Amino acid sequence: MNPTKFWNSIAEIKNANKARGHFWFSDDTMRFFRSKIHGEVIGGKYFVHSIQYGDDHPRQYKFSWVNQDASIGTDQRTWPSVREVKYYLNDVVAAKEPVAREGNQ
Repeated sequence: MNPTKFWNSIAEIKNANKARGHFWFSDDTMRFFRSKIHGEVIGGKYFVHSIQYGDDHPRQYKFSWVNQDASIGTDQRTWPSVREVKYYLNDVVAAKEPVAREGNQ
């Protein structure tokens, strides 16, 4: 049995994601979605980020998780603030609840 990988930092995740040929953190992807990473890793695999689809749209706060192969899964729900996403994730981590997998990159 392969133990679950726990990630220590966003930098570690970015490096692993790129090394595996994934593009979630590439400059082009981050620029296209106007993505921002908010804070560090939560619970060894989750992180909070936001996207914005143009100046006329509000920033959307979301969370993603890192899979064993360093691909990124993203929950499609949005929250109105970083704080609210972090509250939700802290509850998930505390309860050790699985998060629905919506997609990988």
